[in-house]
Amino acid sequence: MVKIGLCYNWKNYEAIKVAKQAGIEYLEAGFGSFWDCSDDEFKGLVSTLNEISLPCLNYNCMLPGDRLRVVGNNVSIEALKDYFLLLTDKLSVFDGRRVVFGSGGARAPRGEVSNDQAFLQITSYLKEVVAPIFKDRGWECVIEPLSECEVIKTIADGFRLVRETSEKQVRLLIDFYHAMANGEDVGNLTDYKGVLTHVHVASLNGRYYPKRGDGTDYELIFRALKDIDYQGNVSIEAKLKEGEDFNKAITEAVICLKDARLKVYGY
Repeated sequence: MVKIGLCYNWKNYEAIKVAKQAGIEYLEAGFGSFWDCSDDEFKGLVSTLNEISLPCLNYNCMLPGDRLRVVGNNVSIEALKDYFLLLTDKLSVFDGRRVVFGSGGARAPRGEVSNDQAFLQITSYLKEVVAPIFKDRGWECVIEPLSECEVIKTIADGFRLVRETSEKQVRLLIDFYHAMANGEDVGNLTDYKGVLTHVHVASLNGRYYPKRGDGTDYELIFRALKDIDYQGNVSIEAKLKEGEDFNKAITEAVICLKDARLKVYGY
């Protein structure tokens, strides 16, 4: 079953409760934000999710790009390994085992290396660090193409990285905001069947929370997913308009996406 979730700051427990009341079906939390959070903060999240029966199924923001780089002249393989061992242990209390590798800051060349060299470094990072640890612990990494990045900008770039890495623990994510911002064809995802395992959505007009009539064809998105028998999750990764009420925005977003899902998937 395709579930609709929310990427959100997990330390805002009250907002998470509001999202659950609005009909959100899971939380997608920031992976790197658990690195040095306090015990009380972590216990607060566990308690909140248990209280409202909301699972944490996915994680975004794999790496803090200001502290852990995978591209350039200052990459520490051992520090990266320690980071993943620590966090996969810590987060084993939750059901989620999928981490989004967007982390534009961690993978940006910054003039230190060429884009081709950066791609090779990213491939090496995935093969040498991520895949072995994730295979051992039953986790999955999904590659997120980012329209504003120099490296891995398009869906095709992300797909190429998955193929070059050639590890079952490394799959593909499509963020439809970024793909549409690139002008990519999101109505035909045939090439990515079996490789696409996670999705992000937001309004194309400003990356705001989805709502009916915002100019983004959410039915087309769900239809393209259904055409490849996609059964993964769909996370809202969006921002509020200035002065917009979160309760109203998330309620409208859930109504919009569940309506599109119903029309296409039948539930």
